[in-house]
Amino acid sequence: MNKENIKEKRLYFLFSKLNNKQANNTHFSLVVDTFINNENSFFNLFEISQKLHAIGISIKPEALEKIVGEKSYKSYFEVPEQFRIDTPFRLKKIHYDNLSSYKNYYEKLDNYVADFLKSNNISTDKAEIVKEILLTTLFKRNLSFLKQLISSKDANKLESILILDKNGHYDDEDCGIYNNLILTSGADFNEILRVLLYKIFEFLQLHYNPNIDKTLNETYKNKVFYLDSSFIIRLFGFDNELREHRALELINILNKIEGVKFIVHNSTITETQVNIKNLIDRVSKLLGHSDKALLKLNEISNKKSDTVELYLRLKKKGKIVNREDFSLHFNNVLIKLKSIIGSNLVDRDDKKITYSKDKLESLLSELSSTEKTSSRIDHISKLLLYIEGLRESNTYNLYDIKYWLITTDNTTLKIDGKIRAINEDNSKSVCILPTELLRTISNRTEISADYIEVFKQFMVYSNAFEEQYSEKELETIDKVITLAETANNDEYDVDYYISNLFDEINLEELMNRLQKVGNKEKEDLELVKIFEETFGGVYREKYFALISTRKKIAGLVSKLLRYLTFFSLPAVILILFLKLVLNPDFVFLEPLTYVNDGNWSKLEFIFTLIQIIVVPTSIYLNKKYGARIENWLNNIMGINKNEA
Repeated sequence: MNKENIKEKRLYFLFSKLNNKQANNTHFSLVVDTFINNENSFFNLFEISQKLHAIGISIKPEALEKIVGEKSYKSYFEVPEQFRIDTPFRLKKIHYDNLSSYKNYYEKLDNYVADFLKSNNISTDKAEIVKEILLTTLFKRNLSFLKQLISSKDANKLESILILDKNGHYDDEDCGIYNNLILTSGADFNEILRVLLYKIFEFLQLHYNPNIDKTLNETYKNKVFYLDSSFIIRLFGFDNELREHRALELINILNKIEGVKFIVHNSTITETQVNIKNLIDRVSKLLGHSDKALLKLNEISNKKSDTVELYLRLKKKGKIVNREDFSLHFNNVLIKLKSIIGSNLVDRDDKKITYSKDKLESLLSELSSTEKTSSRIDHISKLLLYIEGLRESNTYNLYDIKYWLITTDNTTLKIDGKIRAINEDNSKSVCILPTELLRTISNRTEISADYIEVFKQFMVYSNAFEEQYSEKELETIDKVITLAETANNDEYDVDYYISNLFDEINLEELMNRLQKVGNKEKEDLELVKIFEETFGGVYREKYFALISTRKKIAGLVSKLLRYLTFFSLPAVILILFLKLVLNPDFVFLEPLTYVNDGNWSKLEFIFTLIQIIVVPTSIYLNKKYGARIENWLNNIMGINKNEA
């Protein structure tokens, strides 16, 4: 049996994760394998060598003696103090029980993966990499959980003694096969997954032997979870349907736990609202097209737009009718959260955020080196310190800590942990990822069957998800759809024109060709040219007429808003004076309350001031700044005045 065959041994994966066993883990795993295959009977090294030789592996007893003699390996075996090459020994019972059970279920995994690949007409060569991705994922989930149970200092040590192959970075094709296996699996796979998850955690705990308090409160009740904007966005469905479903299922599990409450801070509501507006504005033009045209986005390339897909899902469910409804559907974050989680389970925290200025400086400094916006850095830093302050002195025991922040912001979590390690602070981070939370909810060693369906969804590799369209690509697709709608007739519909155009030229080639021509006006001309080359006929006049109409409408709206801004000022001032100064009994909807005998002379004076000062000021401001305001409004609506 060659080294490639040896690498397929059932226990090799576990021991290959231990840094201090990298040199000899193949020999070591074969010794362990021999005991497991023979019900942990006593053998000496001559007998083990003979049994390995019987299956085609030639290893001398002297080579195996080095394994048993090393301190790091010796702890796995029952060996007498005076150990020699002919001394019988075996695995310690606790290791035998753990590893033999792991091996049995690994064999079941072998069979399951083989059947899956065969039924999907995928090469069996993919079996080993698919299993490695699965086991590495389970390893990482358990490692994160173990780190939560121990001190920050011990957690850093744990990182140094363990190694994860490729850090979980696998080819997209392999991740896609793995994801499909996870998402199409049923009860048989769930049982395999549950046991392997449990056994890998036991292996980690037995090897590392951390000082875990055996009397930890595992009921996990009466917790308060603050919700971060990153998690709320995912819960609302803006980050693809699978992640939305995972977030909903996690909330459903938490809702079943006694005393759990959810809180969203005012500042988080504001941040979430801004993020949602930006996401919708990015695709606003596209949403003006027909659903049939929007469905073509998934066929144009291997990219997608999660926001457009959410829009189409909500329309299909009858929750919205058009793009205006889409914005209104999410215009109140708190009400939306209450509708999803439960009106009595979500509260708003409108208290002023207080925090330690010294700690804030550390967080701001570390986060400033990331790609996060300055507003995000400021918000998340202050929110973390605010929630940490609510914990008071109870910040060390995982199960007793009451306040947490559910977030998908792994970068912030890592930086927070790094700062705590530098400061030798053994308290737990305020942040907790959905994957960590789900593993923690069950209990310290075993995840229950109730959670396994949700848990495995959190094992899906996101790098196999489709890439999102860029803003420039969405803009180009909008123009293509507009052209297709212009050409639409009884003989051919929009679907035909979009499909055929991208059969002739893919999106990347189209983007490259448009980029070469320069400004936006020339890009539009080039796009029409490509369209005419593909289908024949003249679409230029109809297309530019349609674009021109769009621009005129947007231009009129901008102009109207400009003049309302500047010339409504006198009316606003008058109303304020009427209400606040001259007549406290003023009621806007009751004109008879506007004026009385006592204030008429004062009103005449105010009208004179408005005529002499306010109106000329408004005219001056409009003349000086009106054009800038109008251009700014045009830019917001995506109109380039030079092209109109």
